[in-house]
Amino acid sequence: MGGFGSGRRESYRSHKTVESCLVLDAGRWMREGILRQGASRAGAWQWSRATTREVFSSIQYQADTTDSSPAVSD
Repeated sequence: MGGFGSGRRESYRSHKTVESCLVLDAGRWMREGILRQGASRAGAWQWSRATTREVFSSIQYQADTTDSSPAVSD
């Protein structure tokens, strides 16, 4: 015990908590038509500050819900 690499690292304090992470809301994407059965969509999603509407993060996405699997017969 107490050898090289044991104990807490200095970067331990810099880990994010789940509560501080950005969220993708699948329910909202469904209501907005991004996630829709049998459709393929691509675009960008942005997060902005509620007070200033300043964009602080964004992603590019591709959502493909078309069924490309072969049919299974009994």
